[in-house]
Amino acid sequence: MIIDALKKLLDRDDIGTIVTTMGTTAVGSVDPLPVILQLQAEYGFRIHADVAYGGYFILADNLEVETQEALECLLEVDSIAIVPHKHGLQPYGCGCILS
Repeated sequence: MIIDALKKLLDRDDIGTIVTTMGTTAVGSVDPLPVILQLQAEYGFRIHADVAYGGYFILADNLEVETQEALECLLEVDSIAIVPHKHGLQPYGCGCILS
């Protein structure tokens, strides 16, 4: 996520929820959740975290510092999408939204 672009959108004062991606399937990129949480305090939007693919990596001990810090902030978001069939080897339909 490009934070400068997000700030411009937030300044319009019509954003209710920001959806963060905590590990993309293609390249594994993780949105900067600590910075987005700081913006939430200023602008008052909800944060939904998609951890369907990247959430399992919170168990890894060899992550980049920024990635580890972002994943450690997951307890501070308003809702989370999990899908255990991607890395948890569970059948489709086991995913859920936690809030």
